[in-house]
Amino acid sequence: MGSVTEAQTTDEIVTASTKAAASAKPGDFNRMQIHCEGKTVIVHVNGRIVTVCKSLVSVSDEGCIALELDGRQQAGEVAFKDFKFTDLTRADKAPRLAPPPANTNAMLMAESDYFQSVGKAKRQLLSSFDSAIKERTSQSSQSTGKLTGTAVGLEKEKQAYLTKGQIPWSLRMRSATHDYLTELEAAQQRMEKTLSGELAAAGQRHDQEASEQLKALGDRILTPHVVATARFAGASLRFRSDGIVEQSDDETAGCWRISPDRHDDVIIETTDNSEHDNGARRVFRIAEDGTFLTETSGNSKHKWPFVEK
Repeated sequence: MGSVTEAQTTDEIVTASTKAAASAKPGDFNRMQIHCEGKTVIVHVNGRIVTVCKSLVSVSDEGCIALELDGRQQAGEVAFKDFKFTDLTRADKAPRLAPPPANTNAMLMAESDYFQSVGKAKRQLLSSFDSAIKERTSQSSQSTGKLTGTAVGLEKEKQAYLTKGQIPWSLRMRSATHDYLTELEAAQQRMEKTLSGELAAAGQRHDQEASEQLKALGDRILTPHVVATARFAGASLRFRSDGIVEQSDDETAGCWRISPDRHDDVIIETTDNSEHDNGARRVFRIAEDGTFLTETSGNSKHKWPFVEK
């Protein structure tokens, strides 16, 4: 999906389909916009991702429009609906789509690497979920096959991750969570490096349009999301995917990470060295059920909202 298979190299097809997969809605209809003006072809998937932006010399001047299930792929079924065609040679107000100047080869490759890395991290985390659930289910004394006990909690964490992007904290998933966040951080750093280089190049050639598109692209792809929330001393804590922790009662952001050894601790460090803060470093020990305890007050539990007893 998202590629022009008859007119692209294998690497270009892989890049396009990988980017499309990041925006795809499995088991649902996806919206594709194919804009062909002369030899220039631009493909959007679900209105957000540009998967193809290229001049394709093999594009013919005329011909039929056909719907095809590629025979080189696994057997399956594809459903199509809601077609809309615009003849750019006849419509007085037909839209014109200039190739986005931000879509350089370097950016296309960087996006492909980013989405592949994120997809790999997600698949590994889901595989860890499935293994943990299967292990706990097989240990159950019941023969019904239904999820019980710890398996139920793992399934709830899995659904919270799939629907809300919330990371799991239960004991069985803690190592997988650490690896997942590490992979996301590495992918983001590589993407940011390429984006920074392309922004510098656009600035040197005084290409304002490319600069604006690159900034918008960075905002769309790299904007961090909240992976967990909690309450501490009456304040609401929001843990972001980029390692930043925000507090509802404090405009100063801090940083957080999971301890690299046994992954038992969530370490929060503030960035404010004011009189009342003094660069405080808080350490929370995660309990087996996903709740976490302050290092200094073992009787004070602060429960992650998506972990239920």
